[in-house]
Amino acid sequence: MKKILSALFILIIYTSVFFSQQVFKSDEHKFQITFPDDCRLYPDYSGAAVIAYFDKNASINIIVKESKKLKNTGPEQYDYANQVDSMIKLYGSTFKNFKLNDTGYVSLSDIKFFRLSYQCDLLDKVFWASQYFTVKDSKMYVLSTGCFESDIEKYRQVFIDCVSTFTFIE
Repeated sequence: MKKILSALFILIIYTSVFFSQQVFKSDEHKFQITFPDDCRLYPDYSGAAVIAYFDKNASINIIVKESKKLKNTGPEQYDYANQVDSMIKLYGSTFKNFKLNDTGYVSLSDIKFFRLSYQCDLLDKVFWASQYFTVKDSKMYVLSTGCFESDIEKYRQVFIDCVSTFTFIE
């Protein structure tokens, strides 16, 4: 009886996790990513390939920029240091109390990303963000995650789980 109940419990958990997700697929930009089912997705919105809102204070957006300069450039060849310096200057002059928390390479779903994490004041609150950069087929993919400090513990793992599902499609 315990084995049957255990199997039933596992099946219910697996089913609820499996059916509580939505896959966003961009044929134009050749990627897909999975978000929780309760996210509101806005494809091709405000310059982004997609914006996923978890609530009014937490989101992930994906921007794809094509450039001839990126031809024959992969994630290992791109000069992220130069881009990070430019972003630090821009963000430092744009946002009050900008602070760089971390930079470095991460591999998610067999894709190498350069990650930049920072915090700043936004609407009189502390905002936390991470941006993941990768390059493929003359395109720069930027996955940006962010929420207010009061929600970071709620969303940190959710953001990582979503970004970890990002894959390129043919």
